[in-house]
Amino acid sequence: MRTMDTTDTTDDASANYATPLADAEWAALISLFDGEGITAMALFGSYARGEATHYSDVDIVRFASELPAEERDRYTLRLVGGRLVSVTTTTIATKREELKHPEGAIWVVPALHQARILLDRDGAFTALQTEAEAFRWELLQPAADAYASTMLMGLTEEVSKVVGALARGDESAMLYGALGLQQELTRTVLVQRGVLLRSENDFFAQAQAAVGPTSEWTRLHRFIVGFDPLPAGETPARARGLAALALYRESVALLQPIIRPDDQAVIDHALATLDPWLMSDRD
Repeated sequence: MRTMDTTDTTDDASANYATPLADAEWAALISLFDGEGITAMALFGSYARGEATHYSDVDIVRFASELPAEERDRYTLRLVGGRLVSVTTTTIATKREELKHPEGAIWVVPALHQARILLDRDGAFTALQTEAEAFRWELLQPAADAYASTMLMGLTEEVSKVVGALARGDESAMLYGALGLQQELTRTVLVQRGVLLRSENDFFAQAQAAVGPTSEWTRLHRFIVGFDPLPAGETPARARGLAALALYRESVALLQPIIRPDDQAVIDHALATLDPWLMSDRD
């Protein structure tokens, strides 16, 4: 069982780190967010990892006997003692279901590993953490491959939007399409590769590491996201649009072995649509 540890493990020389909450503060938070139907409560995020800075929010997840009907009751933000506290209300069954799907497991498995128990009335959250500790990605790899193939097929619509925007010279549409492709191709690679995300802050970096820091995929990804300057000779919008098309083509090549035959024809059509634009850019 993981219990709350309020020991400060941060470097005292770094003034950027937040002061750990005292026992009395934790008790006050638990009392404030406890309520009827709440069976467990846990700390997630940077405070659970011991990495909180002065700009970090306190991530508390409440587990209820039933999922709240209103979206606002499932997630809210509050200021408590000058600290920003994010409060998510869900159920043990909902989190357990996320463990069964690769697109959810990449987030929830490491989050459960890191979580610190604040309250566990019936031991259900402790049991859920034990399940996360025993998690094996190999069981989800077939579903991850199917997810990635479906995503590449579905993103052909975004490819068409970017090509259309390039043809019209519509910079807003170029950027919207490019950012959409970049975000979803990142997610696709992370899921297919079974990369368990330690933090949402590592979303881009872990994808690049999974493909390889010197790969063409990572080079293009870094342009679109903004790690590196864009190539000279193009407007920023057009350069990102072209880079997004090239990133899609690299993603298809990277994941070719797992693409399902019924998705291949649609993907091939998208490649034929984008290729003249990339050839023109090279010329």
